[in-house]
Amino acid sequence: MEGYHIGTQRCRKVFDDAKNLLKLTRQRTIIFLDEIHRFTKAQQDIFLPFVEKGIITLIGATTENPSFRINSALLSRCRVLMLEKLSLEDGMDRMIWRAARIKWRDILEMAQEQMTPTELKRYTATIGKDDQSIDHWVEEAIEPGAIKWLIDLSDGDGRSAINTLEMAIQGLSAIILTEDPDCGNQQSSLWDTSIHKGDVLDRLLSAKLTADGVKSAFQKTHLQYDRQGDEHYNLISALHKSVRGGYVNVRTQQWIEEIVVSAGEEPLYIARRLIRMASEDIGMADSSALPLAVATFQACQVIGMPECDVNLAHCVVYLAKAKKSVDVYHGYGLVKQTVAEEFAFPVPIHLRNAPTTLMKNLGFGQEYKYPPDYPEGVKVDQEYFPEGLKKRKFLGEVPVKKLGEDGELHL
Repeated sequence: MEGYHIGTQRCRKVFDDAKNLLKLTRQRTIIFLDEIHRFTKAQQDIFLPFVEKGIITLIGATTENPSFRINSALLSRCRVLMLEKLSLEDGMDRMIWRAARIKWRDILEMAQEQMTPTELKRYTATIGKDDQSIDHWVEEAIEPGAIKWLIDLSDGDGRSAINTLEMAIQGLSAIILTEDPDCGNQQSSLWDTSIHKGDVLDRLLSAKLTADGVKSAFQKTHLQYDRQGDEHYNLISALHKSVRGGYVNVRTQQWIEEIVVSAGEEPLYIARRLIRMASEDIGMADSSALPLAVATFQACQVIGMPECDVNLAHCVVYLAKAKKSVDVYHGYGLVKQTVAEEFAFPVPIHLRNAPTTLMKNLGFGQEYKYPPDYPEGVKVDQEYFPEGLKKRKFLGEVPVKKLGEDGELHL
C-alpha cells in the first residue's frame, strides 16, 4: 500500500480481511506500507491493536526520520532498520548492467522490426541471437565511464540510477531508430555523430552510451537533501565539525558545494551558521573571526548566488585555520545552567541604579566604586556577584582532557 493515497477506511477493510484470513487459515497478513510518514500520528493509531494482537505484520518504509514522523507507541512495537546508500561494493554496477541489458534488448527488438531481410542477416552475423552474444555486444556498446558517472550522480539511489539510464538509452534509441538526428533528443549533439549515418543496423552498431549521454539525461542533482529533513542537519553538522577540527582541505569546501550549490540551500543560512561558529569555536582566540563571518553574511546579501559561493568558502577556510577557544561558549553555558537551576539572586545594592531620591535614601549605588576615578592599571577591589555567587568562576573553567596510556581521553 502507498501512504500518499490510501486512507484509514481502506486500511480498516484490509484489517477485516486479515482477521478473516487468520481465523480461516491461521495465516497472518503482511502489510507493506510505503511512505508511512504520510499518515498523521493520529491515523497511525489504527495499526496499533492489530499489530499488538499479531493479526498483521506491518512493514513501513519512509525517507523521513521515524523518531519524528512515526507514532511513538507504534514505533516502540517495531524494529527500525536503516537502509544505507548503494555503492560499487554493494553491486550497484551489476544492477545497472542488468538493467542496461534489458533496456538495450528492447532497442534490438524495435530495430529488427525496421530491418530488411539483408540487414537481418548482417545483424545475426554481427551481433548474434544467443543471450551470451547479445550481452557481450551490450557491454561493448556502453562505456565503463558511463556506468561510473551513473553511480556517482545518483548518490547511491538505485531507482534514480535506473531511471536516468532509461532516459539516456531512450534518447539514444530515438537516434538509432530514425534517420532524423534531432528526433526525440534535444541534446543529440552529445552523441557520436557517426550514428546518424547509414541504415538502422549501421546506426545500431555505431551507437555508444557515453558519460556525456548520461550527464545529459541527468537533469538535476540527486543529493539527498531536504531543508526540513535529517540531511539538512547532517550536512550542516558535518561542516561545523570539520571547521571545529581545523580540517582544511577539499572536503571542507565540498560541504559548501553540496549544501549550497547542489542541494539549493539558502546561502544566508550557511552564513548565519558561520557567524555562530566564529563565537562558539574560535571565540577569544581570534576575535577577527566574528567580523569576517558577519562580512560574509553581508556579502551573500549583496551579491547572492552563485557569486557568493567563494565568500562562503573564504570564511570556512579562515575559520578552520584559526586558533580555537571554547572559553566563552562553555562559560556562558555554565551561566545559563546556574540561572536555570538556582534561585534568582538579588542585584548587590551598590550596583543598583538610583535615579530617584527614594532609591538614594535606600542606599542604592552608594558604595559603588567608579573605576575611572582610580589610577590607570589599578584593579578596583569590588564585588560584582550576588551574595550567593561569590567566588563562583564561569570563564576559564573548561575541563581539559588528557590522552592516557590506554589511548583514551581522561579528565
